[in-house]
Amino acid sequence: MERVYGDAYRELHEAHWWWRARASLVLEVIGDLAARRPGGFPAILDVGCGDALLFARLEKFGTPEGIEADAEIVSESSAMRWRIHVGLLDASFVPRAPPDLVLMLDVIEHVDDDVALLAAARRTMRPDGVLLVTVPAGRHLWTSHDDLNHHRRRYSSRQLRASVEAAGFEVVSLRHFFHALTLPKLAVALRERAFGSKPSVPTIPREPLNAWVEKAFRLEQRLTRRLPLPFGTSLIAVARPAESVAGSR
Repeated sequence: MERVYGDAYRELHEAHWWWRARASLVLEVIGDLAARRPGGFPAILDVGCGDALLFARLEKFGTPEGIEADAEIVSESSAMRWRIHVGLLDASFVPRAPPDLVLMLDVIEHVDDDVALLAAARRTMRPDGVLLVTVPAGRHLWTSHDDLNHHRRRYSSRQLRASVEAAGFEVVSLRHFFHALTLPKLAVALRERAFGSKPSVPTIPREPLNAWVEKAFRLEQRLTRRLPLPFGTSLIAVARPAESVAGSR
């Protein structure tokens, strides 16, 4: 991501309704998975963890450690610094314990070879581990925000499924979220194509609007949990190593 965006990322992650609503959904999904898994998730690997931004909330489920490629957004003074490997998910990374759960939250859209990154996660994790991925959805929703983030792609559900399966996983669930953002995002995309736009760092709306929008999207997530809709600005997928899934049948 651009440096100016990286400088603002912690504040956005902690306070902006979009990041807070995404975290709420991710933690809810993890909780559901942990409840059905004997022993839960003792070891958790957060790929693209930033400055251990989600660690405190992940400790409810297990012991998190992370990988962050951008050294400039990792604070040396952080109490969680020792749990972060600054670098890539490659042969140089040796986890403290093979992870039971690997998170890739809006990560794989940043790399040229998403299948290779997903396959690296599979090699790192336990044979019966779980992968949880979120990505931006819909090529037609591309805006200057994607440019600012150095995205390589926005995904269709078919494209995400194909990448995850090509890396040796079997998809357990895959659905859109942030449904109500689709039309506003499309309007921005069409306006930018017509008139152009310079990328700008998101700002946090004033209260109580910020809190109200977060609550609205958390409500949307609950209402659509049992009735997945075929559109949205993001996708979330849960997958397991293919051999593990086959062996459990």
